Amino acid sequence: MTPVAPLTLVVGGTGRVGARVVERLIERGGGGVRVMARDASSEGAKKLASMAGVQVIQGDATRAEDCARACEGTSAVIACFGAQRIARLSDVLAVDGSPEREAAHPRNVNYGAVETLARCAADAGCARFVRVTGMSVGYPAFDWLAVLLNVVLSMTIQWQLAGEIAIRKICREAKNGMKYVIVRPGNLSDDEECAKDETGNRRVLLGSGDAHVHAGKVSRNDVADVIVEALGRSQCENVTLSVAGSVTPSGGMRTELVWDPARGMHWQTVELEKTVSEGTSYLDDRMWRAVVPDSDELKPKPHRRYVAMFLALVAGISVLLANAAVSLARALFF
Repeated sequence: MTPVAPLTLVVGGTGRVGARVVERLIERGGGGVRVMARDASSEGAKKLASMAGVQVIQGDATRAEDCARACEGTSAVIACFGAQRIARLSDVLAVDGSPEREAAHPRNVNYGAVETLARCAADAGCARFVRVTGMSVGYPAFDWLAVLLNVVLSMTIQWQLAGEIAIRKICREAKNGMKYVIVRPGNLSDDEECAKDETGNRRVLLGSGDAHVHAGKVSRNDVADVIVEALGRSQCENVTLSVAGSVTPSGGMRTELVWDPARGMHWQTVELEKTVSEGTSYLDDRMWRAVVPDSDELKPKPHRRYVAMFLALVAGISVLLANAAVSLARALFF
């Protein structure tokens, strides 16, 4: 059992991942937990406040003064909040950037609030900053899932990536040497059984750095385990962790879609990277032996370009379908 920080701040603690993180921190003991909630009077906040060792304070991560107050006296900060804003047609039509000025926009939550919280954590002398994003943040900008999520959720992947980049920069410049842990889960599920493979055994994957991990369903309980485990492990300093379940035993192999001039686009089987571990529980020390610090430089990706291309494609197809419908109507009725 690994030690945890004397006082840990959890922002987003009333959420489905955050609440599980708080419960595990208290179960492990060795320190208190502070939760910053936008609504400290909510049922979720009240439930957490009733737990011994948990204090709940009201605050908004988009407000610097709230973040600074919440970080006082803490040794670690866990940020497991995120924007849930659905994109609107007006977002495409607006040319003045007004949608991005909304408080709930991913630019202000996934990037602005994360940057503010990380800076306040560094100023408060925190040793560790943990951020939960998503596995699609590591995908190429042209990946179909990244494009769809950006289209539907107001460029959320672009701003999650911007938040990760800001965290790295702040940790590099932190005078106290604050370290970061980025947790990128796959498809989140409340179903504990989702991590069982076809043989009925639990099977989970943990990759570090830019390792390729298939974004299979993963239980929120497993994600909470990874967050708390990473918080107390010495090898988890300046690392990016990919977390997923697997419905089939990998046998140390994975498939990937590739292209070459002779065969075009096709699937090929390759070995799992050495920085990917497969097991039955994230509480198993063996799952963490392959974790290595990030060595790559995280850079912005051209997400907007591929979103624009996708929208242009959709618009073009819509025009073609409309023309076809008009032509058919003329042929039938005129």
